[in-house]
Amino acid sequence: MLKLVCPNPDCPAQLKERLRFYASREGVDIAGLGEQVIGQLVDLGRVKSITDLYSLLESDLANLDRMGKKSAQKLMAAIQQSKTPPLDKFLHALSIPYTGAGTSKRLARAFGSLAMVSLASMSDLLAVPDIGEITAKAIYDFFENPKITAMLDRLCDELGVTPVWEQNGTGTGNGTEAALAGKTIVVTGTLVNYRRNEIEALIEQHGGKASGSVSKNTSFVVAGEDAGSKLTKARQLGIPVISEEEFETMLHK
Repeated sequence: MLKLVCPNPDCPAQLKERLRFYASREGVDIAGLGEQVIGQLVDLGRVKSITDLYSLLESDLANLDRMGKKSAQKLMAAIQQSKTPPLDKFLHALSIPYTGAGTSKRLARAFGSLAMVSLASMSDLLAVPDIGEITAKAIYDFFENPKITAMLDRLCDELGVTPVWEQNGTGTGNGTEAALAGKTIVVTGTLVNYRRNEIEALIEQHGGKASGSVSKNTSFVVAGEDAGSKLTKARQLGIPVISEEEFETMLHK
């Protein structure tokens, strides 16, 4: 089946999707700012970019369908709270090409601030573990785009958005990163408490590297129900295999 994709980055559909991802749990986590609310705000012309989220008034929200005064107040509070997101979450929320949650965390860990990431040269980016030439070029070009620069300047300088990153690299200041430091971990099968992207983000948060394939460099495999070929290969290579419960115990030692 032929899939049609709009080539215009300014079209309403693309704008809605960028805003939805920015506000999602994978992004800066603005509770209550879901697809329906975003759709109304864009259709009404009230939000034309990420920056517009931070200039919304309570009255803008209260007048939306299915949005009373209390809901509007809660959403306004959530928007204000999102002004100090962890740096890695903010970078991920920007939808930089080829830059997922793991790469965003590595950028945050390597550079420590949004300003330093935005000023990084190609050689600086290539020096970050697991960032190759294509990804480095995409990141470099993203921050060289005048529209992106103007948006970030307005977000940070005028609207008070301040991404933060703690020195220990977790973004939380709780000192847990060392639990998986230097370990390469593969997750396979169906887990009880996590979706795949959630446990891989947790691995990165605690200093490890989440990998999609088993090799001799794999430190261990976390296996859930119905684990398949990755579990078989781990056993063939003699790679340790642990359960989801054992993984959680490891994090809380």
